[in-house]
Amino acid sequence: MARRYSNIKWTKAGLRLLEEARDIWVAWHRTTRIKQSCPLCLKYFSETCSSCPIAQFTGMGRCRGTPYWGVNSSFDKETRAEINFLRRLVANGRKVLGVGLDHVDAILTKAKEGGAE
Repeated sequence: MARRYSNIKWTKAGLRLLEEARDIWVAWHRTTRIKQSCPLCLKYFSETCSSCPIAQFTGMGRCRGTPYWGVNSSFDKETRAEINFLRRLVANGRKVLGVGLDHVDAILTKAKEGGAE
């Protein structure tokens, strides 16, 4: 299956989880360790991960076809690549769902106020 944004079945809940995953990777990049599990994996993890927006984009489960698998060999470069990959998916999801930046800012503000790491 080709990597296409049109393969993703966008929902607002899925977009929120994708935004959380992106934020975790950004935090991981800054601290060089991840402090919590990926919200997408917590929700969608399976052999195929077929409901995950990332799997729908790549056509493969378990983050195959993303920069994720190169992180161990070249942490800084590959982590940045994964963050940029997630940012592109989030931007597409916002566009498809018509969700503005105010919605995203509200999510990030709420997470910070709640003491999210």
